[in-house]
Amino acid sequence: MFETEFSQAFDNTGSQFFNYHGTFSTVLLAVCDADYRFTYIYIGAAGRETDSGIFQQCEFGQHILNGMLPLPPPLLLRSAPGVEKRLPAVFVGDAAFPLLTNLMRPYGGVNLSPEQKIFKYRLSRARRIIENTFGIMAARFQIFRGTIQCCLQTLDRIVMCCVVLHNWLRTRDILNEDGHGHYATPDFVDGEDRNGIMVPGQWRNEVGAAGMRGLQIVAVRNATDQAKEVRSAFTYHFMKGGSIPFQWYKLPEFQRDYYMQRIHRP
Repeated sequence: MFETEFSQAFDNTGSQFFNYHGTFSTVLLAVCDADYRFTYIYIGAAGRETDSGIFQQCEFGQHILNGMLPLPPPLLLRSAPGVEKRLPAVFVGDAAFPLLTNLMRPYGGVNLSPEQKIFKYRLSRARRIIENTFGIMAARFQIFRGTIQCCLQTLDRIVMCCVVLHNWLRTRDILNEDGHGHYATPDFVDGEDRNGIMVPGQWRNEVGAAGMRGLQIVAVRNATDQAKEVRSAFTYHFMKGGSIPFQWYKLPEFQRDYYMQRIHRP
């Protein structure tokens, strides 16, 4: 979820849109695909609302919480010889979202185990897609680079139009015969070097501190045992058969060597 900011309160709304930054804003909640295209958006929630409240009031959140979202069936993952488990399709979120069976968030706290650190890295690596999707749109549509002064209805329409145009332009990039996009070139989005170190995309130099920014990180909430079990299973998979070579560089050297030696053990 990200906030779109404007400079003054809407008429007859009092402090409803006043956020913890000390400014007025609305919230844009969105889901995207691997090609930086929005697949679901929820526009217009008040900036002072909590992340959990926004998630629960939108149709997307309600369907996940009620188990009514049509998702692909669980997939059988082979984490190690003789170790297989069916895991559900999941969405990736940051610490502003709850941990659910179909929604993964990182482990909370700072004193994380090596397994939890690797899971957090893999989750953040996947979550970077939605961050870049917001970043591309905010950089290309310069109205998001600062505060927006308009009425609430107009603001929602502006955001909706930008989302639609963003998806159209991204689709044109994908269908481009020469294989190179013009709306979001490869250097415009985040990349990684061969050691897994993030190389910031050009959009990060163009989008200032104002405009779009993430919501406040909140404390870890209680989660169901089933949701915790799913996260633990993904954590185990990332440490075994689902590992990638450069993820180990996220650990201190003494831990890195130990886990690299054990990787193929059940």
